[in-house]
Order: sequence, then structure tokens, then C-alpha cells
Amino acid sequence: MGYSLSTSSNTNSSIVLFQLISHENAKKELTNVDGLTVEKVDELVEEFLEDYKEDLDETKGWPANFAPYIVSKAALNGYTRVMARNYPHILINAVCPGYVKTDINYNSGILTVEQGAKGPVMLALVPGHGPSGLFYIKLVTEELIPLLQLSESPRIVNISATMGKLKLMSHENAKKELTNVDGLTVEKVDELVEEFLEDYKEDLVETKGWPANLAPYIVSKAALNGYTRVMARNYPHIPINAVCPGYVKTDLNYNSGILTVEQGAKGPVMLALVPGRGPSGLFYSQMEVSTF
Repeated sequence: MGYSLSTSSNTNSSIVLFQLISHENAKKELTNVDGLTVEKVDELVEEFLEDYKEDLDETKGWPANFAPYIVSKAALNGYTRVMARNYPHILINAVCPGYVKTDINYNSGILTVEQGAKGPVMLALVPGHGPSGLFYIKLVTEELIPLLQLSESPRIVNISATMGKLKLMSHENAKKELTNVDGLTVEKVDELVEEFLEDYKEDLVETKGWPANLAPYIVSKAALNGYTRVMARNYPHIPINAVCPGYVKTDLNYNSGILTVEQGAKGPVMLALVPGRGPSGLFYSQMEVSTF
């Protein structure tokens, strides 16, 4: 049996406040904070998927509009509450950045990048509690590595973006470190992210040479790409790659993308299902090998 892990670093959305869940049992379970478990969240998602598959989502009381998006984000909110309870030593929260003007939605949002980043960055920089370094993708991946090692054909596919390419990284030391594949380590990636967060906190992003626009997004994706290369080197028996699915039409961007969901999924699915040993330590733009 083969296992694959696909990761993405996403924030949440205010559209999935629990009062928007019209399915009474789902709302009941998700609002029962003390009794909610990961298994119950999984069961609700599975129930929705079965109803959606049979075209019974409205009949069964699920939201009439944007059902997949609302249910998935509501489940993420529920999962956040469970994990926060299970791991009290780690600050775990969900955040909606608002509808931000970015290249992803062709700047059709109503908030600037700086305005949208305030919530996520604030949570990342809460002093005195838990890690504020590389995002939780790293924690999830490292927790699941032992399981993946039991597989005959393990795969790790990190969902990244072309905005993380090093040619867009204006910070010379960061670019130098991330380009030095043989010398790059998880610790160095962490240090670069910590350095950026400190500069961001002090409003020194441009002064210190970080990208002038979309800095948090570019730095986070560049760090993810660097982490991908380190992990590929550290676990040579597991094909580990990063992929940009392209600008996909989804509820999140009000279907303003240029690719269908099926088209966007082709790259990640191809890497998860590639037969044999497969490539490793590479960055893909959709289904084609690209440069970091």
C-alpha cells in the first residue's frame, strides 16, 4: 500500500462561521467543543461527501450555496478547536485574513496585502508561547514521516506557488541560503523565516531588503520550497516535491481563476501517483518541472 502527503498553508474564511451551517447535526457536533473529536469531524466530512456524491446535499440540509467550501472550512475550524484542546502547549488558531488584493485574484479584493496579513502575522508573533518559525506544514510532515516510511511507495507533495521562486526573493542573504542546496538545513530555513518575522514586526521589511509586495506570501512559499529540498535530501527513499497547481477557479477566489479544479489537480495528483521511485527534490509548475 502507498501513502502520500500533500500539504498547503491556508488561512480560513469568515464565510464558514458555524451559523452558516444549515445541517443541524453538523452544527450541533461542531459547536460541542468539549465533545468534538477529530473522528467526529472526519465523520461529518465523510457524510457530506457521500451526500454530495449522490446529489443530496441540499435535500439533506447542507448549505445551498458554496457547500463544499463552507463545509470544508467549517471542518477546519472544528479541527482547529480540537487540536487546540489536545495540544495546549501550542497556540493553534484559525484566522480569516479577509478578501485581500493579490495576484491570485487579480487584485479584485478589498483589502491590501498588509491589511490581510495583520491577523496571521500577529498570531505567528504572539510572544512567549510555542513556535513562531516555519509553519505547521513542517510539524505535520515530520509527524507523518514514520507512517510514510512503512509504505512501499511513499510520496510527499507540498502545494506551493511560483511566487516562491528565488528570482522574486530580493533579500540577498535569504536568496543565498535558499540557493545553497547542499548547505541548506531545516534550522537555516527556520532562521530565515524568524528573521523575516522580526523585520515584519518592526516594519523593516523593505528597509532590510525583503520583497516590497506580497512579502509574507513570497517568503513563506520560498521557505516551503527550501524545506522541500532539505527533506528530499534527508529522506532520499521518499520522493518529495513541491508543485504550483496554477491559478485555479475555486469558491475562494470567486471562480476568477483560469484553470478548472480538475486542471489544477493534475500536477499534485501526478506526483502523488507517479509509479516507481519517481523524481524528488524538484519544483513543478502544474505538470512540468520548473526551477526553484
